[in-house]
Amino acid sequence: MLINNTTERLWSLFHNILREYDLEREIPLQGRKPTPDKLIFLTYVWMLRTGCQWRLLPSCFPCKTVCLERLKIWREVGLFTVLLERLLPEDQGIGLLDASFNRARSGGDEVGVTRVGKGCCLQVITGLDSLPLVLHLYAAGPGEAKQAEAWLECEKVTLPRVLLADAAYDTNTFRAFTRERNCELITTNNYGKREQDLDPPLLRDLARHYRWRVERFFAWLGAYRRVITRFEKTMNSYAQGVFLAISTIITQQTQNSLRNRL
Repeated sequence: MLINNTTERLWSLFHNILREYDLEREIPLQGRKPTPDKLIFLTYVWMLRTGCQWRLLPSCFPCKTVCLERLKIWREVGLFTVLLERLLPEDQGIGLLDASFNRARSGGDEVGVTRVGKGCCLQVITGLDSLPLVLHLYAAGPGEAKQAEAWLECEKVTLPRVLLADAAYDTNTFRAFTRERNCELITTNNYGKREQDLDPPLLRDLARHYRWRVERFFAWLGAYRRVITRFEKTMNSYAQGVFLAISTIITQQTQNSLRNRL
């Protein structure tokens, strides 16, 4: 089981959220004591990391039925969404936009079909420290720029002053969309455009130079095997697991940065 400074810090935050929503299990004076919430929380973090199936859960962990019943309550209330919202960093003025495809093994709702298979996409805007500022899960499909425009318009997301992206987002409609919101979109090479319609070479090199920072975030997320491959039938159950994995990443990287400063 993953018990370290990161999970302990994450559990203390989640424990406070349980108390706020009045979902903390009380220990009765008589009868059989319920499984502690902390043990179920750590089990879920371990499963996200290893990708283990519920039916193959080792005997040292709580019962599968108990874990699923407790997680069902937490997911329906959206506790992991609240946890992530409290950990998201502030806007740094420069953001990096990109998306990743996650294959869905068992199908389910909000699953799109692409040339590489069926699944869903995670679209994210990160800062220069590779930590996400805002994110969005949707059914996979063509047109990343269209999906980003619909998401940012629906959620009323405040864009950073400068947004770096790859050539997939270099469309006239998305440029006009970002310009209306006082955001400067800088993309890498788009070979389908004329030279006079492209960004200056220096700005294109800037977008290419910082691209690894958003790719590093997806590399961190790739360590959670139950996130990069979707096994849940419902999008809400899968999204809550993604939010918990990202919360763990933010907590761990924040602690690492503080440790490096000392």
